[in-house]
Amino acid sequence: MARTKQTARRSNGGKAQGRVSIMDPEKLKIRIPAQTVRAHVDVSSPHEVKNDFCVLCRDGSENLVIFTCDECPRVICTRCIDVPSNYIGELKKMDVKFRCVLCHTALMKKLNDQTPYYASILTSYPQSFTQYILQGFFRDAQPVLPFFLPVLVQLETSKRSEISASHILIIHFKLVDHVTTGSPVDVIHQFLAPYFPYGGLRKLDVVFDLGTSSKVKGYNEQCMELAKDVVEQDYYKSVCIVITTHTDDDRGDPFIGRKKGDKSGYVSASVPEFLNVLFKPWQDAITRAKDTTMFFMGCGAIVNNTESFRDLRLSVLNSKLSSAIAFTAPHFQPSFTCHLVLAFAEHVLIEGFPLREAFPEILGHSYRLGMHTDIILMTRSETNGAATLQCTRYAWSHATARPWGSLLPLQCPQCGCISKWNFSRDSNKSIFVCSYKDCGRGRGTKNLPPKRYTLQCPEGAKRLIPGKRHNAGWLEVPLDFSQLDKVAKFSDM
Repeated sequence: MARTKQTARRSNGGKAQGRVSIMDPEKLKIRIPAQTVRAHVDVSSPHEVKNDFCVLCRDGSENLVIFTCDECPRVICTRCIDVPSNYIGELKKMDVKFRCVLCHTALMKKLNDQTPYYASILTSYPQSFTQYILQGFFRDAQPVLPFFLPVLVQLETSKRSEISASHILIIHFKLVDHVTTGSPVDVIHQFLAPYFPYGGLRKLDVVFDLGTSSKVKGYNEQCMELAKDVVEQDYYKSVCIVITTHTDDDRGDPFIGRKKGDKSGYVSASVPEFLNVLFKPWQDAITRAKDTTMFFMGCGAIVNNTESFRDLRLSVLNSKLSSAIAFTAPHFQPSFTCHLVLAFAEHVLIEGFPLREAFPEILGHSYRLGMHTDIILMTRSETNGAATLQCTRYAWSHATARPWGSLLPLQCPQCGCISKWNFSRDSNKSIFVCSYKDCGRGRGTKNLPPKRYTLQCPEGAKRLIPGKRHNAGWLEVPLDFSQLDKVAKFSDM
């Protein structure tokens, strides 16, 4: 016989008990209708932070000598380049300059030539290039070593990567009483921790309940002190913000907490109100950082609803975030994003690649996530003193399960059969017809043709190579600033 079993809920959608306003009504009138806002001024780090780990082996050791490149933040250890011990003392002197392997290869690419990796002056180049042809260790434009430097290992990362030691702040905003077991935030923190043996990585868990004005006041008072301590104690080059909350299924409003004394359900607020109140104490930390990325770990209603998605884009600009990532699944489960956030940590926070450039490679680690949700990437760019937001939708496409990024029904809605769809292709269109021979017959006085779906490639879509399989892969679909839904929808034929 059938049994029922209740388990803890992991998805982040639902119905709010009501919508409340948590901001001064006068402040709500301040809206920016244009697609651009004035640019903000980034505060640079007072000093360049050199890497702590060798860029070649991505490791370190107390028994090795690590040489710091004079042209980039990278370092290389004596396990990876063979430096005779009798030269170590000479190479440690302050007037000796060092160019790492990756700076060497970048220069050779720029000059469209190849030279051995050792300190030498090549007279075949113009005099103006002399200072750039010195490779390895040199002093006063003269080589220190009489031989090229043997490189003993393979490069494990891209030639443009580094093993960054720039300080990172992770802030996890969690809705009160919301279960976050298996959160990707804990995973990313554990992954990053070994890269910061001397400090520079900090994670804050901020539980919020903004259901009443008195709760908002208490939140501001507590977080103002904490945020002040964060800003005064350290400079964080990168800030990673994760918001874990529910969203209202109809309006896309984020859940903000509970009313006073009410434990039966949550209330919601508009996206601008919610993010304005949530970020207000932390605005200094956000604007001081070179890069701030927000992951919105809530259900897809926030981007599937036209108004809430527009408000989200506007809030990303107004909050001066560098980028934001949201998800489209109606019943989104944050724990499924662990591979995505780990790849983000490695490629963006550690190796130092811009998020938009690295995102296809990040998705290559996350094809299983694509069966659960599409992903919306928003990145900020500035031109002539104004900021704009570039929006892209990434959809996992499978020839028969998710054609052109759209879900094919598991069950035929016309005959009720759970069966294989007959598939055919016409140019950039995929056609699916119910395989049940009696589909559309015997259900009323009029016989209908078998159920049929026709889908086509979204306008402007591009197939991504990372993660690509024989019959599946990620699609990159550019979005107009005012539009979200550019992924193909089912159309009856």
